[in-house]
Amino acid sequence: MASPAGTDLSRPDVLNSIRQAIAAFDGEWRYTFVNEHTEMLCRIPKEQLLGRVIWEVFPNLLASPFFECCQTAMRHRVHGQCAGYYEPCDLWAEVDVWPAPDGCVVVIRDVSAVGQTDDKIRQLTSDLARQVKQFETLIEVLPVGIGVASDPECRDIRVNPAFASLLNYDGDRNASKTPNALLPFRLSSAGIELPADQLPMQVAAREVRAIDELELQIQRSDGSFLTELCFARPLFDEHHNVSGSLGVFLDITERKRAEQALRESEARYRFLAEGIPQIVWIATTENQVIYINGHWCSYTGLSLEETQKDGWAGVIHPDDFARAVDPVLASRAGNGEYEAEYRLHRASDGSYRWHFARARLVRMEDGSERWLGTAVDIDDRKRGEEERVQRLAREQELRRQSEEALEVQRQIEERLLLLVEASSALIASPESSQVLKTILDLSRRFVQADAYAVWREGPDRIQWGILASEGLSDAYTHTLTQQVGGTRAVPDHPFPIEDVEQAPLVRHRLELYRAEGIRSMLTVPLRIDGQMGGTIVFYYRSPHHFTELETRVAGGLSNLAAAALGASELYQRQTVLRKLAESAEHRAEFLSEAGKVLSSSLDYEATLAAVAEMAVPDIADWAAVDMLDPSGGLRRLAVKHVDPEKIALAHEYDRRYPPDERSAVRQALRTGKSFLVEEISEAMLQQRIQDAEQLRFLKDLGLTSVIVVPLMANGRALGALTFVAAGAFRRFSKIDLALAEELASRAATAVTNAHLYTASRHAEAALQSANTELQRANSDLNQFTYSASHDLREPLRMVSIFSQMLARNCENLLDEEARQCIRYISQGANRMEELVEDILSFTHSAEISGEVTTPASVSAALSSAMLSLDAIIQETEAVIRSAPLPLVRVQELHLSQVFENLIGNALKYRSKQAPVIDVRAARRGEYWMITVEDNAIGIAPEYWNQIFGLFKRLHTADQYPGTGIGLAICQKIVERYGGRIWVDSEPGKGSVFSFTLPAADDSAAE
Repeated sequence: MASPAGTDLSRPDVLNSIRQAIAAFDGEWRYTFVNEHTEMLCRIPKEQLLGRVIWEVFPNLLASPFFECCQTAMRHRVHGQCAGYYEPCDLWAEVDVWPAPDGCVVVIRDVSAVGQTDDKIRQLTSDLARQVKQFETLIEVLPVGIGVASDPECRDIRVNPAFASLLNYDGDRNASKTPNALLPFRLSSAGIELPADQLPMQVAAREVRAIDELELQIQRSDGSFLTELCFARPLFDEHHNVSGSLGVFLDITERKRAEQALRESEARYRFLAEGIPQIVWIATTENQVIYINGHWCSYTGLSLEETQKDGWAGVIHPDDFARAVDPVLASRAGNGEYEAEYRLHRASDGSYRWHFARARLVRMEDGSERWLGTAVDIDDRKRGEEERVQRLAREQELRRQSEEALEVQRQIEERLLLLVEASSALIASPESSQVLKTILDLSRRFVQADAYAVWREGPDRIQWGILASEGLSDAYTHTLTQQVGGTRAVPDHPFPIEDVEQAPLVRHRLELYRAEGIRSMLTVPLRIDGQMGGTIVFYYRSPHHFTELETRVAGGLSNLAAAALGASELYQRQTVLRKLAESAEHRAEFLSEAGKVLSSSLDYEATLAAVAEMAVPDIADWAAVDMLDPSGGLRRLAVKHVDPEKIALAHEYDRRYPPDERSAVRQALRTGKSFLVEEISEAMLQQRIQDAEQLRFLKDLGLTSVIVVPLMANGRALGALTFVAAGAFRRFSKIDLALAEELASRAATAVTNAHLYTASRHAEAALQSANTELQRANSDLNQFTYSASHDLREPLRMVSIFSQMLARNCENLLDEEARQCIRYISQGANRMEELVEDILSFTHSAEISGEVTTPASVSAALSSAMLSLDAIIQETEAVIRSAPLPLVRVQELHLSQVFENLIGNALKYRSKQAPVIDVRAARRGEYWMITVEDNAIGIAPEYWNQIFGLFKRLHTADQYPGTGIGLAICQKIVERYGGRIWVDSEPGKGSVFSFTLPAADDSAAE
């Protein structure tokens, strides 16, 4: 290249026209000239290059061949040349450096296209080699047979290991060069054996066509057969001439076998579905019927085509349609099981009959889901069950009402006794630790819960804490105590929470409840000193439904507990103040005496009047008791004063000036808060008087200080206690207020107990009335049974006798048909007489009282029954075995009757084998479970409950004689003694009848 050193740099138009990058530098390597092509390569405007040092603009060039070339050319004043990749410009370049008088000139030629082409060739070569290797590896590991022919005649074939293993082919022999007789396998298609030159790969190459899904049968050298699915393609060279072929062989032997087995299985199941006397159907999850068996068609009169056109919908009773189509809803919910009962229209008589349908959701091979279901006619059983359920429901309802009434009476009596006992126990224990222990003990006896806690407000009226607990972990009580503060979370009435998960008020403590396992809770307030100062909380670790009785009893307990805690705290305060004032001890003695009076009787009016009389003159000069009546009016129950004339004056004052809404008593009842006036001033009297006469009355009464305390129970005001000081030296203080509030709390408890007692007496009277009516009805029913049985016996006996006389005296005059009719009459009369006898036996069993004084031996009762059945035992050659048997609290005669019926049935319904009966006993808590196991014909599960009903028989009288009352008598006897009876059986494998009876004390098997 010619040197550009002599180029006139002042002619930029000439240098810009050159299609190479040209730049000039001075001796300090600062840009002095840049043509347009240089700007393009550097991607920097020349204004930002001129005057700047190249090494500052492109510092990466300092470690490149370009730097060394430029330094050599500048230092030695010679031409320099280099080539390489220049990262700043992202190009491959050849560089010439020419020295100039005041620097140098650099010419750069872009050769990126040549460099990139070489790189791409190398990259493509590498990628091709890698892909060839991957392809060869893929062929080696694929589990399908692959053969590749590299010549048009397919004489040179390479195979993968799967191909060689598939056909027992070692890969060294070529099928194209081997006669058929020497092949290690025999190949056929559609039953025709193929020669070697007709193999799929040869045909694909010779005929230049693709072969797809050709099914081949192969017999290998060991005699085994395979079914292969073949694919073959011709291969072409770069001139599009056939150069060979590719063959792929997929083993489908197992799939073909599975398909054949599936076809055979489908045929068997279809035959079974068509032969059973039930409806069988298959439907999609969209309720589209795919298959229905012949029983459906004969029952409904619909063909398969009519059924598939939604004809099935008209067969279902309209009221049951939703249950019938529920499989669609079930599949959407992800439930694969379906059971329903609905009525179907029968074409033969137009009736609707109940059917029981069961279906299962099955996933098919193609991923779709199908409902496979059956439906069986249960109409007869359904109607029988409905009748039995109705009768049983009536009996159970009567029994439930009687049991509920008895239970209510028992609970009320128990709670009343506990309340009286608790009142005495709590009031008699002023020590706080003993009170808390007593409260927890009574809580367990009052309300059945999993854990208990007594909460109390702290002295700062902000922080709450658990004073005592039972059944709660230390971690729970410590954590919860730290999180509870203020009185806003405390209810003023019993507050049940049946599920803490659903209660917004305790959501902020839900994690604590979950960690402790608490699900339900009942909080009752403790009004101590007239204020909400604590709670008793009952905790349950499973969801619990709270009854009204539970909440009322818990409320009563809270009143007692609050009174006890208040008394305890008052006692403690009085202990402290006893050194300061002797009167405090006197007040405590009064409170104790008043508590005894309040708990001594359930006549709350008399006890409240007695308390008012006790208060005068020990703690007050005046004492009055006012009670609220149901209409909201005030009734003065008692008023006491040391001077009888003052009492008359007070009555006259109340008559002239009855209390209005501004009175202290009304305010206390309305707000539920106590009212204390330590000093009644003249100004107070002037504000409340109506005239001068009223002021004179008040001055005559001599009022100086007053306390009004409401009687509160469960957040409701019952009345009020009023204490008045009238002496010159007596004034009430907060200590007196506390005493009055405690007295009012105990008085409210006494009133509540009296109300509970009155309610219990009413409930007891109602229960006694119901029991009397029930006993009368039972007596009338039994009398009717005896009368009807007696009246029926004589006509039946006459029918039997005269039919026998007619048969004997007129035998020669009657033909065979008439004699047969006489035999039917005689048999019917005998069966009717047996039925009357069984009805009487059932009635006797219903009269069993269940009270036993002497235990019965099960062994003796069994022996007695066997003696009664000795004739049929001998006739049937029966074997009756028994293990050691215990003593039970029943009458031996009744137990023998149970055994006689159970063993008699086992012998009557015996199988072809000789009867074998085993009698055993096992202890179950307070009961003995006695089992009678036989090898008779057995009972289907759907009849297990039915057989204990009156007149319920599973067979006709011609098959097995009897009236169907024996098992009903067994059930009645067992239930009268508090036990139950049941059966486990399987047709053809015998039955096990089990019943329970109360055990004699500490009885063991004999």
